[in-house]
This record gives sequence, structure tokens and C-alpha cells, in this order.
Amino acid sequence: MNSAAILKQLERLTHSAPRAALEAAIKQKKTLIPELLAVLDRVTKKIATVIEDHGFVLHIHALYLLAQFRERTALQPALRFFALLSEEADPADDEAVHVFEQWGPRILASLSHGEIEPLLQVAEDEDLTYSLRSIALDAIALMAAWGETPREKAIACYREMFHSRLARPGNSLVWFALVAAAYDLNGQELLPEIRAAFQAGLVKEYDIRMEYVEKGFAKHGEALTRELAREKPPITSAIDEFEGWLRFRRRFRKDEIPVFLHSPVKLFFDPGQNPRNN
Repeated sequence: MNSAAILKQLERLTHSAPRAALEAAIKQKKTLIPELLAVLDRVTKKIATVIEDHGFVLHIHALYLLAQFRERTALQPALRFFALLSEEADPADDEAVHVFEQWGPRILASLSHGEIEPLLQVAEDEDLTYSLRSIALDAIALMAAWGETPREKAIACYREMFHSRLARPGNSLVWFALVAAAYDLNGQELLPEIRAAFQAGLVKEYDIRMEYVEKGFAKHGEALTRELAREKPPITSAIDEFEGWLRFRRRFRKDEIPVFLHSPVKLFFDPGQNPRNN
């Protein structure tokens, strides 16, 4: 199966993962990588068409495959795609929250090879949506939890965000995401910065409470990071990831309209249902 045939079979939604085409793509990794990068470029330029065509899923396969390949050159194309998508698509679809929570950070972390600075630049950019900025912060925690970047380096970068890199007052949801990422990484060293952010009103109590953070650190400690790594592992199989998305879609959609990345995230933690508010 040549690359054109592979891409053709990956283009439209099917009731199960197109295993033969995906297996062929994995075997032809070197040949397919430029083609997959070109897919991301095309869908970014025609984002409206991608949003409106619910049966088009080639971009999903491209993201999963590039993440499995750990293709470093795909990070910026993926960020450009996510950025435009989160600006243009309808935020009303709740499935998008799950998509960004489960796959967005894992895709970015899998493409980043432990490099934090590109994600920090996204997180501090006030011109980008808070959803993408939040996902970038989450991806940093994932890389540290996976052991792909030193935990101490991630903590130091979060400290820099608290002290100088995030705009003040800025977007409270991004500040919440920073606290949440530090929490998931068991960043107890950052408690002074977290308390200061609450005292300055940068983090809203209805998103997450200081009491919850303090009690969570005391009760769970290092288990927080282990749980993060367990719940959100690196992407190692594009086939498994697509099948997982299909299972999710079947649970939440009773019709035949597929959803993936054609709606922007509202937030990777829904403030109204955030367990950290308990």
C-alpha cells in the first residue's frame, strides 16, 4: 500500500479503526512523516472545512501517528492547528473537553521531547485562547511525570510563570491551569507562589480552592505524579488511541456525527464539575 492509498483510507470516518492502513503507515514511517505534516498544514489552512465536515478524520490520524512517531518537527504544526481550531470552532460541544483533556496535552508532550520552552511561550501568550495555553502547561507536567524532562526543571519553569511570565491579572483560567499543573506534579515547593496567586485574586476560588491544594499535597504527595503518568501515558499506538476515541464517541454520541478537534475546548477542567472543588 503506497502513501496515497494509506492517506485515502485514513481520510473518512469508519466504524472501527482502519487497522490495515494504520499498520502500513507505521511500517512506512519515514515516507509518511512528510505527508502527515502536509496534512496538518492543509487542514490548518482550511480549518472551516474541517470543522464543518464531520466525517473527515485524516487530521486525527495524522496527530496520533506523529505523536506515536515522536516527530519533533510536528510540534509547531500541531500548535498552529490547535490554535486556529480553538479560535474558529464552536465551543458548545462537551466532547471537545474530553478530547483536549485526554489527547491534547499528551500529543503536545509526545512531540516535545522534553523541551519546555516552546510550551511556555504558548502558555504566556495572551493572544492565544486560554484552552490552548492551559493544555501547554499540562503537557509540561506530563513530560516531567513521564521522566522526559527533569521534575526540578518543570517546577522551576512553573515558578517563573508564577513570578514573571504570566500576565497579571491576566486570564484567571490560565492561572487556575498553572495551579492545577503544579498540583498534579506534587509541586509543594510552589506553595508560597500558589498562596500568593490566591491572595492576589489571580486564581478564583470557584475554580479551585487553596484548602483543596494544601490538603491534597499533604494527603497524596508523590502519588499525584504517579497517578498523572498512569492516567495520561505517552502515545505509543495510533491504533489504540483512535479506537479509544471511537469508544468515547459511541458513549457520548448516539447519532452518526463524529467529533474530534472540530470544537475548541472550554477548559480541560470544567469549573462547574471540577473534583478539586470538592
